[in-house]
Amino acid sequence: MKLCILMCGLKRSFDEVKNTLYEHIFDKFLKQNATIDVFAHTDKKIEIKYLKGSIVKNIDRTTVRSIPFPQFIRQCECYKNLIIPYMKKNNIEYDFYICIRPDYIYFKNCIEDINKWNKDKVNSRVRCYPTLLPFNYHTGFLNGPKNEPELYDDQFFIIPKKIVSKALSINTSVKFKRVTWGELMLTKIFKSKNIEFHIIPLNAMLHNWKHDKKNIIYKKRCKLNLYENIYWNVA
Repeated sequence: MKLCILMCGLKRSFDEVKNTLYEHIFDKFLKQNATIDVFAHTDKKIEIKYLKGSIVKNIDRTTVRSIPFPQFIRQCECYKNLIIPYMKKNNIEYDFYICIRPDYIYFKNCIEDINKWNKDKVNSRVRCYPTLLPFNYHTGFLNGPKNEPELYDDQFFIIPKKIVSKALSINTSVKFKRVTWGELMLTKIFKSKNIEFHIIPLNAMLHNWKHDKKNIIYKKRCKLNLYENIYWNVA
């Protein structure tokens, strides 16, 4: 099983949390006999295991007016300018593409085994969903914009090879209005391409998250097991 990691976003506190990535994500994958290659698209240089290529630049929202979403622009540029050339040069392809942010902290037993991932849909947690789900299936808050009952996580998601070219491409003929919610932007982009989602559990979160200044969610996640059926609406 070949896994491709797209480390895209602002570097922020990456150096503080990267050991949790190694221990709870990379080591778990390696124990399942997976190989890992990492490609980075960040605002500052990062040092990370298994790095095969990197782009260091800032993203101007106006450079791609059709999609004012820097995170997604980074992911698309990473795939087009780093990953595709690397695959062609080395005559390889990856089974899954895992899009993550540098400033994410991971907890013990935070992700399910690779053989449980869906091979036809984007594997992701939810930010908003019509029904209440166990805590590990959502990012931390269940409230969202009005009239948007279903939003998916833009901070960590897994794309199978079957749909990666469609998922990580920018269609300039489709215009999106700028919104403050990354989850709303990503959900709209993927749904405009008729890409479906498969909900997975993930016990991880943004490091020093501004919506968790009292560390309530952080402390809760420290104690959780991946499949623990705790229904806790922290909104």
